[in-house]
Amino acid sequence: MKKLIALILAMLLVFMLPACSNPVSTTTENDANTEQQAQSTAAETDKEETTTIRFVHFRSEDSQIYQTINKMFEETYPDIKIEMDVESADQTEYYAVLKTKLQGNADAVDVYAIHVGPRLQEFAAAGYAMDLTDTAASAYYYEDFLETARIGDAIYGLPQAYNSYVIFYNKDIFAKYGLEVPSTWDEMKAVCNTLSENGEGTIASGFGENWVFDLQIDGLLSSYYDGDPYVLEKLESGALQWTDSGVLNAYTDLQKMGQDGFFMNGSTGTSYEASIALFTQGKAAMLNTGSWSVGGVLEANQEFNMGFFILPNSQNDYYLIQDVGQSLAVNPNSTKQAAAMQYVAFLSSPEIAQLYTDATMQTSTVMNVVSESAENNALNALIDEFPAVRSASAFVTNPEFADLYLEIAARAFNGEDIASLMAEAQSITNDLLAG
Repeated sequence: MKKLIALILAMLLVFMLPACSNPVSTTTENDANTEQQAQSTAAETDKEETTTIRFVHFRSEDSQIYQTINKMFEETYPDIKIEMDVESADQTEYYAVLKTKLQGNADAVDVYAIHVGPRLQEFAAAGYAMDLTDTAASAYYYEDFLETARIGDAIYGLPQAYNSYVIFYNKDIFAKYGLEVPSTWDEMKAVCNTLSENGEGTIASGFGENWVFDLQIDGLLSSYYDGDPYVLEKLESGALQWTDSGVLNAYTDLQKMGQDGFFMNGSTGTSYEASIALFTQGKAAMLNTGSWSVGGVLEANQEFNMGFFILPNSQNDYYLIQDVGQSLAVNPNSTKQAAAMQYVAFLSSPEIAQLYTDATMQTSTVMNVVSESAENNALNALIDEFPAVRSASAFVTNPEFADLYLEIAARAFNGEDIASLMAEAQSITNDLLAG
């Protein structure tokens, strides 16, 4: 009997063991699942805590230095990542794309580059530019430069650089033909004739983009109005008529520059970036640009031997046109304003501004930041030698008028009758004034 009971108990134990082992196994699997879920949740939390800032600009030549700077920022602020979109350097295309992005998702653009003047006026009026007055970022800049981005009582942009409109020239090509830097219209014409006769390109220019005409017409207008930087504003407001002799002379000179062979054939179909390539590749002896392109030229060819001069008007008057370059703006509709402002303050700090100006060879607007180079010294020599005046385009407020004076410049360059163009421009200006 005892043997029978022992046998029954043994059998019961055999059947009970699997039943008893199941809870232990289940608990282990649950613990594993719980741990996996916890890890997944932690990863999601980390992902949610990482803020991505989208920075949009048009300077492809700055991409490399920005990649370096952005990496430094992300190391300093590991919870913020930077996405950089480099759009077209064509200002018409760039601002069309930028406006579309700003009108869409609020976080499609957090920080962006913009020009002071009519563009900044337009974007600020539309509610796309944040008031940056008295911010940590704005404290780094010279007050005079900040004033260029003031609209009413507020600062809406942080100008990164201060530039000059100049003609670059290839010193080696000039030396090859014994050419001197031209100081008069006739000398400029003679230089271009010599270059053309020897199969060399003259001035490369991206006139395929209308904004490039501002590099000429701005200086020409200023020279006929004794360096008055408000000449375009006066045209826009009706205080000055398009039929005035100074305006006629400026646009006539632009046309004569084309007729006298100053610029390479095909310039009106050449993009701005393509014009720089023609120069750096030695296919053009000169380049129509500004000091903002020094870094881009040297990046393409570190051994490039270049100098700078100012293109005179037909009366041999000189004015060195200067103005701030691209400015930093912040989208006030962004949901990541705090992170965006940290990024803008980082870009504006003297340490980072020094890295930027050394890489791009632009004159910094940040206090106590100076770039030393042979190119900057040559540009500073021009500033010391010739009267400098601020770009007249900076004081234009209506983007439609800005498009108008550049369109008229393009058509004048292409040979249209100047008197007819002036009459047409005045009629359109009157319509703009009438609302």
